[in-house]
Amino acid sequence: MSARAENVIPLRATRGPLLSMRELAAELGFSERWVRYRVQEGMPKRRWGNQYRFRLTEVEAWLEERYAQT
Repeated sequence: MSARAENVIPLRATRGPLLSMRELAAELGFSERWVRYRVQEGMPKRRWGNQYRFRLTEVEAWLEERYAQT
């Protein structure tokens, strides 16, 4: 392995894993239906084929920004 390859930090390690809708719902303590409603409201997501994937840090920041006022 070259010295250059050893210095590469995997993207996953710097930003956290991508979660499925089921995993995100379990992590947040809500139902998958609740997550689907938040997706319609603009919750940050990534499309992976025909499925959505979520980065927990982005979702938490979005929820904090959106619901901190209430």
